[in-house]
Parts: sequence; C-alpha cells; structure tokens
Amino acid sequence: MNKPYRLPLRNRLGQLLHLPPVEGRGAARRYSRQRNADLVMRHIAGLLPED
Repeated sequence: MNKPYRLPLRNRLGQLLHLPPVEGRGAARRYSRQRNADLVMRHIAGLLPED
C-alpha cells in the first residue's frame, strides 16, 4: 500500500504580503512569530467584506 502524501497547495488572493523575518530566540522569537501571524490575520480580514 502506498504511503499517503500531501499535494502542494497555493492560494493567491489579493496583493502579495511580505512579512518581516522572524528574529531572536525564546520569548523574542515567539513575539516575532506572533507579530507575523497577526499581520497575516489583519491582511486576510482586509480582504473580507464588512457584512
């Protein structure tokens, strides 16, 4: 039986979003990753209608 595999997935919606690099170690790195996640979520929210 063949091993399951994931197909590559690419979605293109709206403008390209550039994120700052993740920097630091420990708490600083977690903060940097959370900041990028927040930027992505705000960008996605901006693409949605206001209804």
